[in-house]
Amino acid sequence: MEVDCTVDVYGDWHRHFMQAMLSQPAISADGLKKLVGDISGNTIRDLDQIKTFLLTVRSKVHSLGLDLKKGLSERDGRPVYALINTSGGEETVACAAFSEVQLRYLRALIQEVVTSVRGDISAMAALNLADGMPKADAQELLRRLVRDCWLEETDSRLALHTRAILELEPYLLRHYGEHVPRCQMCGKITVRGRLCEQDGCGAKNHHHCLGKMRDKMGVVKCQKCNSLMTDED
Repeated sequence: MEVDCTVDVYGDWHRHFMQAMLSQPAISADGLKKLVGDISGNTIRDLDQIKTFLLTVRSKVHSLGLDLKKGLSERDGRPVYALINTSGGEETVACAAFSEVQLRYLRALIQEVVTSVRGDISAMAALNLADGMPKADAQELLRRLVRDCWLEETDSRLALHTRAILELEPYLLRHYGEHVPRCQMCGKITVRGRLCEQDGCGAKNHHHCLGKMRDKMGVVKCQKCNSLMTDED
């Protein structure tokens, strides 16, 4: 691999990084550090270098309608980096090379997940949403959606992947705003979270945000109405 000695000028390292991200649209923080290290022959190691490297990538891909964004997994609160389409909304879904029948199924899945109490649905419930599509085709599409980080599966339950939430935030807010309020603690939209049970409150917070409060303060309180909460379902 040709040696590229700069992190702030777009070059071979950045191009190889983008090629890797195009094949895996979401990656953990540890995975990203390893990827950058492998590409640069461990020349890029410290946090400041990695930040500069990523800023250089972002400045280049913005003109292509792409961005590299960091989010926190709603499942465990760990950082996730995702390459997303910045057009957002319907346009993003339509650009993902799905047929019209597949798009209809994907939108039905998103609606069912986002409007559910837990923010996830069973794999069987997901299959039952297939309309005008053979079950075998629906199963294959679900596998593809998990592989491409639109969905994530845990214990046979499907939820929106961090990549999907980052990319579809405008779409989710436009169509399902009341179901994805912003977490009172981190300010990000909440699909999977804990609703305050106090009458008339309606606040919703990520479980990992509530967990941080519990670890720090020993109790969990709603940031909107100050009532006691739990970070468990």
